[in-house]
Amino acid sequence: MNYDPILDAEFSSSMGNYLNRYVNHSPLSDESLARRRRFTAFLEYSGLIEESRIPSFKHGRIAKKISHYRDHVSYYWLGGIGKIPFLLTEPYTHQNWVAVGVRCVRLPVKISPYGGGPFSTNPDLTMPASSFLCVREIHGKYLDEVSDRLIRAAEELPAWNSVSDDEREVAKLIHRKLNSASKRWCK
Repeated sequence: MNYDPILDAEFSSSMGNYLNRYVNHSPLSDESLARRRRFTAFLEYSGLIEESRIPSFKHGRIAKKISHYRDHVSYYWLGGIGKIPFLLTEPYTHQNWVAVGVRCVRLPVKISPYGGGPFSTNPDLTMPASSFLCVREIHGKYLDEVSDRLIRAAEELPAWNSVSDDEREVAKLIHRKLNSASKRWCK
């Protein structure tokens, strides 16, 4: 995230939400269904609020310190908009890394939203990308609390790349309803 606080007004643009950027590209595909399930679980159990407006100067302080590991980045708040900034980065790496002034935790694969590609429901497939949730060191205790909730929740979730027939059927129904509603609206 490059910005000049003198020239750029905070929250002057929108990067779009996570679902539109990383999930809804093919809403009936197994990859999108699995990502949607993991992202929904991530939001539900973390208690974080997604921030799609940019630039966010508080998130920018974190982003600058992890510049080598920024990929599929998204921004969140804990405790309400403007409170405690969290950054989720999902690079194609399985290495742990350290950034001065920032604490990061690797999320369990069952609750890691992005996952990467190529995607397959083969149970032997290793998730290509990793999800790291990051905060400034001063907010480390909040990261511990959130990551504990996510780790506990992940224990109860299905495999990262599994998709049930029920999930596929529900997605088809929703897709049909959305398409028929948009056709009626356009008339």
